[in-house]
Amino acid sequence: MSWIQKYQWQALWMIFGVITSVLLVTIWSIYPIYISAQIRNDVKARIIERSDYYGLPISDFSAAFVRKDEFRICRRIHQKGLDNMVCDEFYSVNEDQ
Repeated sequence: MSWIQKYQWQALWMIFGVITSVLLVTIWSIYPIYISAQIRNDVKARIIERSDYYGLPISDFSAAFVRKDEFRICRRIHQKGLDNMVCDEFYSVNEDQ
């Protein structure tokens, strides 16, 4: 019996754990978007505003970090080679809406 057959279940669970951990960290950073319509609308409005300002499609923008009272938007810069991400400053959630 080779060592791969002996430890295949442990390896499977380790890989599953790593993938789950990465997904949880990613989801946790933007979790307030899923639970609050006000935050979701404010992030959406700011992304559309930034899209119009830079003349880029909305798909080039992403919410990198979201809290109850602030969020950060990143945009992709298209260059030859790898596309870099540039994050704009933090924005406050508008309490008036």
